[in-house]
Amino acid sequence: MLKKHKYVKLIIFILALGGQTFLYAQDVENVAKDLKKIADAKPVKVSGGFGATSAFYNMNGMPSRRAPFSWALNGNVNISIFSKISIPLSINYTDNGTSYSAKNPLKTILADLANKTGMSPKYKWVTLHLGDRSLNFSRYTYAGLRFFGAGVELAPTKSIVKFSGFYGRFNRRTLLDTINGIAVVPAYKRVGWGTKLELGKQKNKVGISIFKAQDDTYSGDELTEKYNLKPMSNLVFGIETKNQLYKKLDLDFEYTTSALTTDLRAPEALNSGDYTYFNNLGNIFTPNSSTIYNSTYAAGIQVKQKSTTVGLKYLWVDPTYASLGALAAKNDIEAYTLNSTTSIFKNKVTLGGSLGTERNNLENNMAQTMRRFIYALNGTWLIIPNLNFTYNYSNFNHSTAPTTITKADSVKLVQVSASNVGSLNYTFGKGNAKHTALISSTFQNVKEIRQLVNMQVSTPNDVTNYLANYSVNFNNIQLTCALSGNYNKVEAPNIFSESIGPSLSITKKLIQKKLSITYVTSYLNNNDNGAKAATFATKLGGVYKPGKKHSFKLETALVNKNIKSGQGNSFTETLGKISYDFSF
Repeated sequence: MLKKHKYVKLIIFILALGGQTFLYAQDVENVAKDLKKIADAKPVKVSGGFGATSAFYNMNGMPSRRAPFSWALNGNVNISIFSKISIPLSINYTDNGTSYSAKNPLKTILADLANKTGMSPKYKWVTLHLGDRSLNFSRYTYAGLRFFGAGVELAPTKSIVKFSGFYGRFNRRTLLDTINGIAVVPAYKRVGWGTKLELGKQKNKVGISIFKAQDDTYSGDELTEKYNLKPMSNLVFGIETKNQLYKKLDLDFEYTTSALTTDLRAPEALNSGDYTYFNNLGNIFTPNSSTIYNSTYAAGIQVKQKSTTVGLKYLWVDPTYASLGALAAKNDIEAYTLNSTTSIFKNKVTLGGSLGTERNNLENNMAQTMRRFIYALNGTWLIIPNLNFTYNYSNFNHSTAPTTITKADSVKLVQVSASNVGSLNYTFGKGNAKHTALISSTFQNVKEIRQLVNMQVSTPNDVTNYLANYSVNFNNIQLTCALSGNYNKVEAPNIFSESIGPSLSITKKLIQKKLSITYVTSYLNNNDNGAKAATFATKLGGVYKPGKKHSFKLETALVNKNIKSGQGNSFTETLGKISYDFSF
């Protein structure tokens, strides 16, 4: 195992390599130009805006779907110093309909506001991140998870070196919310840090990422006792490259390796020297018997030739791969994808397509293996200057089969999903009236086939949709009208749903375009397994802008569903919103 001073030297080397971007010196002429700009600029300039929204809700005939009252605040301020230093500040807060019953609700609100406030001051190529912020390294290391702390980005325009790093808190210690009576997911306090170093330009570069996150075991032993929650730790290394050769060939590669300790309180691993280099990082990361090691691989090649592009991609993600900084990463997958696009007939016709296959159960330790076959086609055709046709077709084929047949009734499952979407769009008219006509259709078929030893069971599911829309815009009187008709049908075993009806929308601008009023209404006849109902919906809203700095918005909506036959409850739902925005 390495001694402490060795990995300290490693950290100093990484920081020094990123910090070398500070050493760029400017010539005397550029310095003089900058000084003149500073002298001519305003010392301090403040701009930004604030907004407030409140919503009112009421339901008759069935239980409410949301709180009767809610509100939200948002704001952003940018402070510019001599037009050289930029300090943006943002804040967003919503109560989500929460009813504050604490002794001091204002203190609770202010505390939440403080944790949702952040700013990112910038001077030339140096950007600081303070408060509630996020960065993005790569999809499998650290992928934009929000933190509360501090970070920095160094990106000189003429440099081949870029550096970014941060340190902050991801989670606060969380128990049952006894103040508001809301049950939330319990969590340990989790802190972490990350750095990313990029070498090269946009078309030819290599990036190295390091991410570390760890739960604070001292933030409450009751988390383990009450919720059986285990504190975790994670260290991830990633490297990615992008290269363009001869302006026609693009090559991409990405490799990530992760060490995840699922229980920090687990005993020390025996024979730890047999593990990988994660065991030789000193205090940066100490694995134990619960630590698991996983990797990802991704590669791609793309060839461009005039108006045609062809690409091939490969992806491998280990079955138990996980990163505490990339919570949405999909694991246990191997995928190949081939795609292509081209334009013909003087770019009047554009064609594209993709072909791919996926599978899971990479270690063959699961009862079943899923295989997925995908192919898709899409195209656009400019028939005449104002008439455009588009078409998209996709087919997803899922196949799930037993890894080892041990019973006579073992099942093979195949699921096929095909989708056809086509639309025809025509615009016409000159002068004060411009018209647009649109016709579209969608057909989707999902078929589930269960293959037993002596029989096959097929389960179809079909979705059909037709839409016709006509709109006209009268520029001279600032009036826009649109009329549409919609038909939708869903058919599946024991399910039949059908709806049809028209909708109308009208928008009118008044008071020299300062006031905009919109009215939308629709009517649908529904048939759900023989239960018939009529749904009427209407919305009226207006936006008034007396000047460049102020904006007022009022919106009301009503939905009435009347059950004509069958089960279900008739109801009337109303919603109102008031908002105000101020910019400076």
